[in-house]
Amino acid sequence: MQRLNLFFFICATLPFMGCDDDDNPITFPDEIIVTSETLYPEGVAFNFAANEFYLGSLFLGKIGRVDLAGNYSEFITDDELIGAVGLHLSNDNSTLYVATSDPGFVAKSSQETGGTYARVLGFNTQTREKVLSVNLAALNPNAGNFANDVTQDNQGNLYVTNSFSPLIFRVNSTNNSAEVLVEDQRWQADGFGLNGIVYHPDGYLLVIQSETGLLYKVSLDGQMVDLVTIDRTMIDGDGLILNNDNQLIAVANGSSNNLESRVFQVNSSNDWSSATITDEFIPNSSFNFPSTGTKIADNNYYIIHAKLNELFSGGPLTNDFLLERVEF
Repeated sequence: MQRLNLFFFICATLPFMGCDDDDNPITFPDEIIVTSETLYPEGVAFNFAANEFYLGSLFLGKIGRVDLAGNYSEFITDDELIGAVGLHLSNDNSTLYVATSDPGFVAKSSQETGGTYARVLGFNTQTREKVLSVNLAALNPNAGNFANDVTQDNQGNLYVTNSFSPLIFRVNSTNNSAEVLVEDQRWQADGFGLNGIVYHPDGYLLVIQSETGLLYKVSLDGQMVDLVTIDRTMIDGDGLILNNDNQLIAVANGSSNNLESRVFQVNSSNDWSSATITDEFIPNSSFNFPSTGTKIADNNYYIIHAKLNELFSGGPLTNDFLLERVEF
């Protein structure tokens, strides 16, 4: 989750309106249809300086840009981008970080990389130059790897979840070094385990395990892993968005049998020792599998309907995807 600049907070006047640098009103539509052949965008970030979204294609292994009218243009292609998963835009909008993996059923999949490839990349948003490339799979060579989501602390360190092994990676973005921050068997899963992750400004991480729907609080040194006690589980929990110190948004993709997708508003009054689900949003059912989202203002977000169920089932593949505005 990227922080909003102060200017946007000042000039956002209505849930669906904002202002650009010339004090011109900007309309944030309720729905933005993105049409691009077999895109299947799993990750999303919003660039407030350019008023555009970045979408990472899991299937094609590339990153595109989308304006508020839904116009899509290719932004970054790279040989190391097999499947683009989680995206994180640095606070100054200068660097776009992407977790890249090979689930085994995307256009660039191979026998060598399927289920084992995990890397984090960084790209300069002005020049598109690759400024970071770290092989995470080398830290876990004898087990499954799927780099899923990525967040950044206030020192510039990156944290990446591994969905195929119960661990979190820490990456020094200055010297391109990495290590396993923590491994916890409570995160083990038959399918997808750890998923969304956010950095809390009080100096810890919040991370969700998809299969169990449980939320955890993790210290930045990896020595503390505490279960956040919540009144309900969030099965299929995918992307997380931190709205403020005491509230986060969890997107549940509805990939399990007989479960509908949901967007949960979760509040804590005790520094995330425990929390309560205080509201929920039911996404547009004509599109499937919302994976994650990005914040555009307090209590206002866009979620991306990735439709990954079509990839999981083997097709047929489609070309229309949805950015849906969520307001609490």
